[in-house]
Amino acid sequence: MTTLAGGREAGYLEGIASAAAFNQPNDLAFDASGNLLVADQKNHAIRSISPDGTVRTLAGGESGYGEGQGKAAKFDTPQGIAVDTAGNAYVADTWNQRIRKIRPDGLVSTLAGNGASGYQDGAGVAAKFNHPQGVAVDGAGNVYVADSWNQRIRKISPGGLVSTLAGTGESGFLDGREARFNGPVGLAVSKEGIVYVGDTWNHRVRKITPDGRVSTLAGNGSYGFKDGKAEAAWFKSADKLAIDARGDLYVSDPLNQRIRKVSIGSTP
Repeated sequence: MTTLAGGREAGYLEGIASAAAFNQPNDLAFDASGNLLVADQKNHAIRSISPDGTVRTLAGGESGYGEGQGKAAKFDTPQGIAVDTAGNAYVADTWNQRIRKIRPDGLVSTLAGNGASGYQDGAGVAAKFNHPQGVAVDGAGNVYVADSWNQRIRKISPGGLVSTLAGTGESGFLDGREARFNGPVGLAVSKEGIVYVGDTWNHRVRKITPDGRVSTLAGNGSYGFKDGKAEAAWFKSADKLAIDARGDLYVSDPLNQRIRKVSIGSTP
């Protein structure tokens, strides 16, 4: 294991990866060119690490809300990022209560959310979120949002319509069509359109079919650490997720100081 970029001290520096500085980098996503995009939450910026190890700021760098080109845009504690096949990046701009879009040319706009915390489905900027913390995008261009304080998983269509995929809005644990979550944070989408959710304070990884049916993929709800069969595993904090080309799922479990792997092919 090696350090790709950044050092011991929090800060904000661009340039050679080993000399660059970040401030609580939270989520990661690769673009088609092999650049690693970073949601650098306390720098209120989206950073890019090129394949040759150069760190630059793709967008933002100052707390607030503003659209525009590159560094002229403003974010407030971005915590989630995902990239689509066309190279657009989607950002969970958590404290702005919005989902932002960064085009490949660096232009930042608002995809959904009107900036007021709350819950409302509907067209794009008329919708409301409550601390969105994770995003994922499928092959059809649908963007999924872990709307953490609303205890819901939201879906934004390519046309910009926001709907609720799963969750009643009540915190708790329940599978099925009336599912309940407790602090959903991380998301990943399979090639088949299955949405996986890091259901942090339920200590579980949940699974949502395209028609909105929720089940539990891994974790039995116990707080702690235990590997083994997915349904018997223990997590402390199932958080951000990533999925590989084979469909296996990786789970950050920060309170256990571990990265966990769920082998999807071996799970019922």
